Amino acid sequence: MKTSSRPVLSLAVVLLLIAAGSIFNSCRENDQSRKKILKIYNWADYIDEELLTEFPVWYKEQTGEDVEIVYQVFDMAEVMYTKIALGKEDFDLVCPTQYIIERMLKNDMLLPIDRNFGKTGNYLGNISSFLLDRMDAFSVPDKKAADYMVPYMWGTSVILYNTNLITNE
Repeated sequence: MKTSSRPVLSLAVVLLLIAAGSIFNSCRENDQSRKKILKIYNWADYIDEELLTEFPVWYKEQTGEDVEIVYQVFDMAEVMYTKIALGKEDFDLVCPTQYIIERMLKNDMLLPIDRNFGKTGNYLGNISSFLLDRMDAFSVPDKKAADYMVPYMWGTSVILYNTNLITNE
């Protein structure tokens, strides 16, 4: 039986983008050159690129404001970390791995998530206790990881198969 994970993935991505929209909207008020730009730095193939065109429309419906998305990808967590640590470029949303999040927290490289989502409800309170426990494991003194991140594709493993070559039996 084939099932699509797109609705679940889409919801997760929308929640991720909502959090990013909130972060960029609250952190960039004084910098007019960046006020209308949402910069995302992510692993290749983690977001359906169709959502990157749908999000600005949804965001305008929610806030009445336009937003442009600048989307960049990386292939290694260490490359992503180095680029951000050098400070030559800023991002509103980054999708690092767990150990990189811990390092970024220790080095004051992350801002807490602004949980005021305007007309959209705060769905971050719906994170499972299992994931909250995992996130707490890499919190650092005075910084609770859950205040800085949203779990996305946590521990996801998939087995794909070609239905033309494998039968139901």
